[in-house]
Amino acid sequence: MADKPTLGGCRPMTEHAQTDARSNGSVGPRNARAKRPLDQHIRDAATNGSEGYLLSNARAYHRYVSARPLSGIDEASAIRAAYLATRRLLAAGDQTAVQSCVDWLCAQLGATPAPADTSDPMALPIDMTIGDGEPMVPVAADSESAQLLGNYLTPLVSDARRILNSRTGAERLVVRATTDPLTGLWNRRSLDMSINRCGPGDCVALLDVDHFKRVNDVHGHEVGDAVLIAFAQHLRANLRDEDIVGRLGGEEFGIVFPRTTLSDATDTLHRLRASWPKSRPLSITFSAGVCPVPEQGAAEEPAGQRALRLADALMYRAKNAGRDRIIAGDDDTHPEQERE
Repeated sequence: MADKPTLGGCRPMTEHAQTDARSNGSVGPRNARAKRPLDQHIRDAATNGSEGYLLSNARAYHRYVSARPLSGIDEASAIRAAYLATRRLLAAGDQTAVQSCVDWLCAQLGATPAPADTSDPMALPIDMTIGDGEPMVPVAADSESAQLLGNYLTPLVSDARRILNSRTGAERLVVRATTDPLTGLWNRRSLDMSINRCGPGDCVALLDVDHFKRVNDVHGHEVGDAVLIAFAQHLRANLRDEDIVGRLGGEEFGIVFPRTTLSDATDTLHRLRASWPKSRPLSITFSAGVCPVPEQGAAEEPAGQRALRLADALMYRAKNAGRDRIIAGDDDTHPEQERE
C-alpha cells in the first residue's frame, strides 16, 4: 500500500531517514538549528559590514569568539583576532600602543609589514602606519591571508586612526587651554589655579625681564620672542620637578615653590640669576620678588594670590633699586633680603 500523502503533497520521513538526517545535521533540536544562523550572521556582518564594524559590534560577537582558540588562518580565528585587537585598541593609551594593536593583528592574519614601495606581489595597498612614520603595508602569506587582511585589518586601521585622532585632538585642546603658546610654560590661568591652591609652607616668586621693551624696539619682536623662549627654557631646566613655573604675560613669569622655605626659594632664584648669562641670547637681566604664602585670613582672596601681590611689590622694589637683583620678604614693607 502506498504511503498516504500529507498536506502540500509531502510524504512523512521514515524513521531511518529521520535518524540519518539528525546525524548529518539537517534536522535537530531548535537550539541546535539556531547556532548556524548566528554563526553565519556574525561572519557575514564582519566580512561585509561598513568600516568601524569591529568597534561598534564587538560586544555582539563576544561570546562567539571568546571561547575559540587562535589555531590558524581561518575565518573563525581571524574574527577572534580582530576582536582581541579591538579590545587592545580601546585600552591603548598612546600612539605606540595603538600601532602595536595594528601590527599584532597583521601578524595574526599571516602577514608581515614591509615598506610601501616594496615590489612583493603579495603586498596589499593598506597603509598600516598610524600617525607619523614611514608608510608600511602588509605582505600576505597567501591568497587566503590576503582576503582576511582586507576584511579585518582595513577596518581596524580605520578605527585606530579615528581613536588616535580623537585622543590627539582632546590632548591638543588641553595643551592649548593650559600652556603659553610661545614658551610652552603654564599660562596665566593654569598658574593662577596652582597659586590658589598654595598654603603656608609654600613660596611664590614673580620674575620680570629687565628693559624688555628696549629689546623689542631695538632688535624687533622676533628677537624679543627668542629672549622669552630662552628665559623660559632656562627656568625649566634649573628648577625642581615639583616647582611650578608659568608665564603671567609679557615678560613676567611666576614660580610656585611647594614645601620650600623662603631662604631656599631665595637661594634658588639667585642661582637662576647667576647662571642666566650662560643661556641668554642678549646681555639682558631680570629682577624678582619672592615671599612665603601666609595663613589664609578672613578675606575671600586666596592666600596664594595675596603672596603673588606681595611678590609683585617686592619685584618692583628690585626694579627701583637698580634691577638685576632679588628681593625677598614676608610682608610688603619690610624686605627680608636684598642682594645684588
